[in-house]
Amino acid sequence: MPNLTDTYVKKLPAAESGTKKFWDGEIKGLVQRLGETTIADVHPSSCNYCGS
Repeated sequence: MPNLTDTYVKKLPAAESGTKKFWDGEIKGLVQRLGETTIADVHPSSCNYCGS
């Protein structure tokens, strides 16, 4: 899995419909969600289901 750097995330394609999730390869539970027009990140400390 890749590390979610700023440069990497900016190059990710938008979802055609719904959302796509890209997980970080280093930080457990860190995920970048991309929608058709939005980008959101979820940090492990704010994630109820990440199992930190």
